[in-house]
Amino acid sequence: MTLRLLAEVSPQDLLVSLSELQTHVHGYIKSMALKCAVDLSIPETIHRRGGAATLADIVADTKIHPAKVPDLQRVMEVLSTTGIFTATAGKDSGDPVYGLTTACRFLVGYRNLSPMVPFLVVIMDKGRIFRGLSSLVDVGGGHGAAAQVIASAFPRIKCMVLDLPHVVSQATASDGNIHFIEGDMFESIPPADAVLLKNILHDWSDENCVKILQRCKQAIPSRTAGGKVIIIEMVRGSSQGDSKINEMEVIRNMFMLSINGVERDINEWKKIFSDAGFSDDYKIMPVLGPFSVIEIYP
Repeated sequence: MTLRLLAEVSPQDLLVSLSELQTHVHGYIKSMALKCAVDLSIPETIHRRGGAATLADIVADTKIHPAKVPDLQRVMEVLSTTGIFTATAGKDSGDPVYGLTTACRFLVGYRNLSPMVPFLVVIMDKGRIFRGLSSLVDVGGGHGAAAQVIASAFPRIKCMVLDLPHVVSQATASDGNIHFIEGDMFESIPPADAVLLKNILHDWSDENCVKILQRCKQAIPSRTAGGKVIIIEMVRGSSQGDSKINEMEVIRNMFMLSINGVERDINEWKKIFSDAGFSDDYKIMPVLGPFSVIEIYP
């Protein structure tokens, strides 16, 4: 049966299909290669050298053992073929000179885990999201990376960061306008004009999201007094059929199974907001593909 079905397909289509199947089967290799590059700080190495580096440059800066240079060459070949690095022939030797793609630039300083925060703050400022606020609490804000950017851009806003005790104990604020508070978002949230939830809700079930938002609602004043919750999350399906973004959305949603989380579309978000007692007059501002800033009001 299989041979009969394959006989109906052209040789070229067979080759393309087989290649696609092999790419799926060995897809994890790309992730392994990417992890290797990040662990070796290769994006930072290329960045420090002005955005271009040969294999010899990378070997020298990362102090790779000479016996591992051929292995490193394979890693760089995989990552340049799959769009993480660029590779152009050098003028003298013809050996590849590696550069940073736009995707790779997100990896420079990757351990900060906040490369998007300044960009998001600029977008939110243009949308007047911070207008009229005198206080804001970043729930689950970790070591305060987002709060520091907000406090620097809007010094009039008193910024608080709420997180678990073991997280807060390791935080060091670089701005006097930031206050760290130990607590549990399921129990209570400090009062403020606005609550910020940045990539928090997708970690939790619908039921737990409702509980978190109910605590947020208790922490903010009425809408007429300026109270609101600012949510930064993926809104699936908001990119209007872009195949690459759609693929990313479904892969991320599958990944969220590992922590019992979920990436949601607008109808799923709307139900959670309603169940938590918020107005159906919410605002969604797409900022980068499916990633959006959402404002909800009591």
